[in-house]
Amino acid sequence: MMILKLLAPIILFAIAILQGLFAEKINKIKWLKITLICLLLGSLTVGLIIISLDEKNANNFSKQQKDNIDSLRIENAQLKNNLDSLHRALTKGMDDRSLQEIELNKKVSELNIKLEPFVKLALTKYPAYDLQSALNKIAQDIENAKKLAEPPILIPNAQEISRDKTGLNMLLQFKLSKNQSLGQIIFYAEIEDGSTAKIVEFWPSTKGGAFNSGPDSKMIAPDGKSSRLIYSLIGAGNPTFDLKVTKAVTVRITSNYLPEPFITKIE
Repeated sequence: MMILKLLAPIILFAIAILQGLFAEKINKIKWLKITLICLLLGSLTVGLIIISLDEKNANNFSKQQKDNIDSLRIENAQLKNNLDSLHRALTKGMDDRSLQEIELNKKVSELNIKLEPFVKLALTKYPAYDLQSALNKIAQDIENAKKLAEPPILIPNAQEISRDKTGLNMLLQFKLSKNQSLGQIIFYAEIEDGSTAKIVEFWPSTKGGAFNSGPDSKMIAPDGKSSRLIYSLIGAGNPTFDLKVTKAVTVRITSNYLPEPFITKIE
């Protein structure tokens, strides 16, 4: 393209010089005149083509530049949106963190207020200890007091099985978790595993100590599958009862002083 741009004016310039120097001779030689005219027309044509191509290239370049500028504007807008979103997220995160810190500080302050009496008590009761050790001692004192305040629980201690013509009898004795008088004792006995065995007797045993009972102390269901026993000990003793069933079976024992059911076999 650069060669064509240079060639066209050179040809025109050469034709002009030849025309000026040899005008008379050229006019006399027909073929030379025609050749010069053709060269002139060719140069003009090349010039027009070059001008057209330059204009087209200029338009294409301008369009490309415009497209590039538009693309950069879009990318800049997207980048700005991303930066704005990131800024909002960071701002929100900082705000949330600030709120969390405020809430945490509030809870710590409330906890300190609640702990203040214990701190004073700990330092007063255990002045020879540092604060943490004194608080640990107070916590242990509270735990011990809690255990003392808890009602005693029954722990299975002894079990005897005897047999006669009418069935099997289980004598079941419990011991207390701590030396403390019991109030009203309630036992429940239930037949397990869908057995056809029945409960025929359920009564306290004097082997556990003297007891008080009443007309409604014992209740056995009509189908013999469950029973209830209510009584109280007189003075010290270990709750003990006799449970008689018609044949070997697994029974489930529960009580108001048992932390969980006691399941055992009578066989």
